[in-house]
Amino acid sequence: MDASSSRTRPASAGDRAAYRTLLRCHGATVPIEDLAGLWGLTRAGALSTLSRLVAHGLATTERDAAHAVAPAPLVEQWSAEQDALLSAAREQLAAVRALLPAVSEPSARDRARDRASSGFETVRVAEVAPVLRRLCEEHEGDLWWLRPDQWRQPDRAATDDWVEPLLRQGRTLRAIYPARILEEGHAALVRRVWLGEQARVIAELPGRLLVVGDSVAIIPRSFDLSDGLALVVEQPALVTSLRLLAESLWERALVVPGLERGTETGHAGSRRLLLDQLARGVKDEQIARALGQSVRTVRRRVASLLEELDTTSRFQAGVEAVRRGWL
Repeated sequence: MDASSSRTRPASAGDRAAYRTLLRCHGATVPIEDLAGLWGLTRAGALSTLSRLVAHGLATTERDAAHAVAPAPLVEQWSAEQDALLSAAREQLAAVRALLPAVSEPSARDRARDRASSGFETVRVAEVAPVLRRLCEEHEGDLWWLRPDQWRQPDRAATDDWVEPLLRQGRTLRAIYPARILEEGHAALVRRVWLGEQARVIAELPGRLLVVGDSVAIIPRSFDLSDGLALVVEQPALVTSLRLLAESLWERALVVPGLERGTETGHAGSRRLLLDQLARGVKDEQIARALGQSVRTVRRRVASLLEELDTTSRFQAGVEAVRRGWL
């Protein structure tokens, strides 16, 4: 190891103590043969310590003697080295800043090339629907979809129209919705399940997301769509990470029983979901987290169900719900 590489790491406490001892000697010079006694080390240990001091620039050797380097010149030398490093860093930063305008606004002509080289492409939100359709048709694999508010979108029916053939071909589509869809968009949820979609609900979603197999994903550049742009991601590591995120949310989300019937109101669907969780023995705290409600609200709803079913225990409520065809 040369002196320049060793000097990038600070000397140890033991080496600093050895340097101070050497510095206090007359003329800051000691015969190498006397170093072991001076430092209280074996001959091999003294030579090893001296080697490190020389590597750190704290000592030199000449004519079988060790010489301590005076602190003032040493500090001056280190300051000069740090100034050189800072100057180089400033030059590199200036070069990066000069490149920013060129990469921040890619032209349409370069978009395909950039996508192939970087694994990303930026599209406008208005273009997302046809891009989604193309990606699902071009790439194989299961579809993972986070849909925070799609039942409110005007192009919902058009999306269902091109999703249906994919499901008929045997593609698996797993979609996660926020729990409020049971009240706000139950009919839209039922239609998707009728088409063959596997749906679950969770309290809230972090944003929109579609992952197609292990190949490609599309997400808003900003989850709230504030800039009106979306990212098409084909970088393998990121696609895998996004799929794992969807899978993790899927495991935490709740199955909505009875959707295949398609005749229940949003309130009935919400009630069936709560009954199903009670029948499975899920704790109130877990139900509250999944539905985005307080534990007090969940317990109030459970008490209301017990009263509606004219039962006094959750077990009896489950039996009565099955008898009435609610489960």
